[in-house]
Amino acid sequence: MPHLIVEYSANLESRLELEALMAKLRDVAVAGGVFPLAGIRVRAARRDRYLIADGNPAHGFVHVMARIGEGRAEAVRHAQAQALFDALRPALDCWGHTVVHVGEEPGAAQTVTLVNNILSAAALAVTSEALVMGSKAGVDLEAMLEAVNAGSGRNSATVGKVPASVLDRSFAYGAALDILMKDIELALAEAERLQVPSWVSASVRQFFRHWHM
Repeated sequence: MPHLIVEYSANLESRLELEALMAKLRDVAVAGGVFPLAGIRVRAARRDRYLIADGNPAHGFVHVMARIGEGRAEAVRHAQAQALFDALRPALDCWGHTVVHVGEEPGAAQTVTLVNNILSAAALAVTSEALVMGSKAGVDLEAMLEAVNAGSGRNSATVGKVPASVLDRSFAYGAALDILMKDIELALAEAERLQVPSWVSASVRQFFRHWHM
């Protein structure tokens, strides 16, 4: 009884070859030979009301969920998940620069997202402090960024956030501070659940809490 559900943001309507994608998912489920033919369901749902965290109207999402009834061996479930991912890969490659299969455990992608978000927040926090220090010492900000980006201090803030929205004083890059705080809290909650010491991440939270108050 696999139910394969494709959710997608409305702005991808013209780019998403939906019928072909659904047919490919159906063919994979049928070819696996482990599900009764009459039990295979593939459906799609366009989402007209949605929010992308960075607020960029050009960004969208595709979410594919496979619901498989209980009783299937773990190896079978994993094999089917891999087959579905492989079928989706050509479409995913068209939309994203990097597509990574991070694992077969439920929630693996969400965990990687938390890792990415806390690293991004930490980079922004320490970059902010370091650049203020350099500026107060009289170093030109653009020259400082050029030097840092040619060295080992290069990070997502020095390459993207600061040049895009600090140099021009727009401060309009990415998500609002509320969303950043949510991401930090989720990462720290997961670290606590896994009993991972997170002294640096806790300091990052304190840094942004100061500006969030």
